[in-house]
Amino acid sequence: MTIIGARQWADGPFPLIKTPAFDGDPKDPFIKAATEMALIHNVALRGMNSIYLQAPHVPAKDVQPFIGYCKAWSELLHSHHESEEALLFPSIEKAAGVPGLMQTNVSEHQQFRDGLGEFDKYLDTATPETFAGQKLNGIIDTFSGALVQHLTDEIPTLMALREYGFEKVPITQLIDAEAQHQMGTANKTTALAFLMTALDVTYEGGIHKNFPPAPAPVLWFLRNVCTLPCRAYWKFAPCTAGGKPRELYLGDRVQ
Repeated sequence: MTIIGARQWADGPFPLIKTPAFDGDPKDPFIKAATEMALIHNVALRGMNSIYLQAPHVPAKDVQPFIGYCKAWSELLHSHHESEEALLFPSIEKAAGVPGLMQTNVSEHQQFRDGLGEFDKYLDTATPETFAGQKLNGIIDTFSGALVQHLTDEIPTLMALREYGFEKVPITQLIDAEAQHQMGTANKTTALAFLMTALDVTYEGGIHKNFPPAPAPVLWFLRNVCTLPCRAYWKFAPCTAGGKPRELYLGDRVQ
């Protein structure tokens, strides 16, 4: 586990995903698309790690912003999977001409949906007096295995679409269309602000520093404006708004 300063960083206990571009040609469309998906999935994993590691240590004065932080993570996850089911998966199936091709992925969403619902329900009812970090982590334990498996398995699934050929399945265009849809529909001051504060621009030696591939003014707006309304949440984040990893705000100090 990576150690920064005196505390652990959010690269565990749930493992991050090695991107296909790390060992492959980043210009290959299927490697590029699968890599972009892996980077988004790593945001979800860093977020879950940061919640899991800090939850047992939240003092009463920080419960409300921590709950807001957890809700922002859940919003991002819901938005991502809803966008996949509404746009990306049907687009892939239509392009490949294979109905049900991505049904396994939809089924995997269902495997952690109930547990994530319990997570949301607990956050909706918790107060500074009743919040218990170990209780929250116990809920995460009920769905984290299925979620980690899904986030990991979807990367080779996208790579396997190569068999249909890029001319038939223009995967980069399909991924980009889904990303634009999510960016346009997700809450910018919670879900997208979470994305900005859990996206490590130094990951794998900094080869992904230009992700997401958005115009510089858009990224500046997301990092510097969209993070302001809920600024109290982001002290729990694993990265700065600029994408630089940092030690967690709460947690056991490394001896």
